[in-house]
Amino acid sequence: MTKDDIYLSMLRFGKMKLGDGFTIQQLVDYLGQRGFKNISPHSNIFHQYFFKIYFSKENEIESAPHYSEWFYLRPECYMQLLEYDNMLTTRKEAKLAMWCAIIAIVLTLGSLIVSIVK
Repeated sequence: MTKDDIYLSMLRFGKMKLGDGFTIQQLVDYLGQRGFKNISPHSNIFHQYFFKIYFSKENEIESAPHYSEWFYLRPECYMQLLEYDNMLTTRKEAKLAMWCAIIAIVLTLGSLIVSIVK
Protein backbone atom coordinates (compact mmCIF):
# COMPACT_ATOMS: atom_id res chain seq x y z
CA MET A 1 0.00 0.00 0.00
CA THR A 2 1.24 3.44 -0.83
CA LYS A 3 1.57 5.98 1.88
CA ASP A 4 -0.45 9.07 1.01
CA ASP A 5 -0.55 12.33 2.86
CA ILE A 6 -2.31 11.73 6.19
CA TYR A 7 -4.75 14.56 5.52
CA LEU A 8 -5.83 13.04 2.20
CA SER A 9 -6.06 9.59 3.75
CA MET A 10 -8.32 10.90 6.49
CA LEU A 11 -10.49 12.71 3.94
CA ARG A 12 -10.80 9.62 1.76
CA PHE A 13 -11.78 7.51 4.76
CA GLY A 14 -14.42 10.05 5.73
CA LYS A 15 -15.78 9.97 2.19
CA MET A 16 -15.97 6.16 2.27
CA LYS A 17 -17.93 6.31 5.54
CA LEU A 18 -20.03 9.31 4.57
CA GLY A 19 -23.42 7.75 5.14
CA ASP A 20 -22.69 5.42 8.02
CA GLY A 21 -20.17 7.32 10.11
CA PHE A 22 -17.27 5.67 11.91
CA THR A 23 -15.52 5.33 15.22
CA ILE A 24 -12.03 6.53 16.00
CA GLN A 25 -10.73 2.97 16.14
CA GLN A 26 -11.95 2.33 12.58
CA LEU A 27 -10.08 5.42 11.40
CA VAL A 28 -6.89 4.40 13.22
CA ASP A 29 -7.13 0.90 11.71
CA TYR A 30 -7.58 2.39 8.22
CA LEU A 31 -4.60 4.69 8.67
CA GLY A 32 -2.53 1.71 9.83
CA GLN A 33 -3.45 -0.14 6.63
CA ARG A 34 -2.43 2.90 4.58
CA GLY A 35 1.07 2.87 6.08
CA PHE A 36 0.70 5.19 9.07
CA LYS A 37 1.84 2.67 11.67
CA ASN A 38 2.61 5.07 14.51
CA ILE A 39 -0.67 6.98 14.45
CA SER A 40 -2.75 6.64 17.56
CA PRO A 41 -5.81 8.58 18.67
CA HIS A 42 -3.60 10.31 21.20
CA SER A 43 -0.92 11.54 18.77
CA ASN A 44 -0.49 15.23 18.03
CA ILE A 45 -0.80 14.87 14.24
CA PHE A 46 -4.05 12.99 14.68
CA HIS A 47 -5.56 15.74 16.80
CA GLN A 48 -4.14 18.44 14.52
CA TYR A 49 -6.38 17.32 11.67
CA PHE A 50 -9.17 15.38 13.35
CA PHE A 51 -11.52 18.21 14.32
CA LYS A 52 -10.81 20.12 11.12
CA ILE A 53 -12.06 17.16 9.10
CA TYR A 54 -14.73 15.44 11.20
CA PHE A 55 -17.60 16.27 13.47
CA SER A 56 -19.78 14.25 15.79
CA LYS A 57 -23.48 14.71 16.25
CA GLU A 58 -23.03 13.66 19.87
CA ASN A 59 -20.31 16.12 20.79
CA GLU A 60 -19.95 19.41 18.90
CA ILE A 61 -17.20 20.84 21.12
CA GLU A 62 -13.57 20.36 20.21
CA SER A 63 -12.43 18.25 23.13
CA ALA A 64 -10.87 14.84 23.25
CA PRO A 65 -13.13 12.57 21.21
CA HIS A 66 -14.81 9.64 22.92
CA TYR A 67 -14.14 6.24 21.40
CA SER A 68 -17.83 5.34 21.37
CA GLU A 69 -18.89 8.38 19.34
CA TRP A 70 -19.71 8.22 15.67
CA PHE A 71 -17.99 10.79 13.48
CA TYR A 72 -18.78 12.15 10.04
CA LEU A 73 -16.91 14.08 7.37
CA ARG A 74 -17.56 17.82 7.43
CA PRO A 75 -19.29 19.03 4.25
CA GLU A 76 -16.57 21.60 3.50
CA CYS A 77 -13.92 18.87 3.71
CA TYR A 78 -15.92 16.71 1.35
CA MET A 79 -15.95 19.59 -1.12
CA GLN A 80 -12.18 20.03 -0.71
CA LEU A 81 -11.66 16.37 -1.57
CA LEU A 82 -13.91 16.64 -4.62
CA GLU A 83 -11.98 19.69 -5.82
CA TYR A 84 -8.66 17.91 -5.27
CA ASP A 85 -9.81 14.81 -7.19
CA ASN A 86 -11.14 17.05 -9.95
CA MET A 87 -7.77 18.81 -10.15
CA LEU A 88 -5.96 15.46 -10.48
CA THR A 89 -8.30 14.40 -13.26
CA THR A 90 -7.85 17.73 -15.04
CA ARG A 91 -4.07 17.38 -14.86
CA LYS A 92 -4.21 13.92 -16.42
CA GLU A 93 -6.49 15.16 -19.19
CA ALA A 94 -4.25 18.18 -19.82
CA LYS A 95 -1.21 15.93 -20.09
CA LEU A 96 -3.02 13.70 -22.57
CA ALA A 97 -4.16 16.72 -24.59
CA MET A 98 -0.59 18.04 -24.69
CA TRP A 99 0.70 14.73 -26.08
CA CYS A 100 -2.08 14.66 -28.68
CA ALA A 101 -1.16 18.20 -29.74
CA ILE A 102 2.53 17.28 -30.01
CA ILE A 103 1.69 14.26 -32.17
CA ALA A 104 -0.56 16.41 -34.39
CA ILE A 105 2.23 18.99 -34.83
CA VAL A 106 4.76 16.29 -35.70
CA LEU A 107 2.37 14.74 -38.25
CA THR A 108 1.68 18.17 -39.75
CA LEU A 109 5.39 18.91 -40.05
CA GLY A 110 5.96 15.48 -41.55
CA SER A 111 3.28 15.99 -44.19
CA LEU A 112 4.62 19.48 -44.91
CA ILE A 113 8.12 18.11 -45.46
CA VAL A 114 6.81 15.33 -47.70
CA SER A 115 4.82 17.80 -49.81
CA ILE A 116 7.85 20.10 -50.17
CA VAL A 117 10.17 17.25 -51.20
CA LYS A 118 7.80 16.02 -53.92
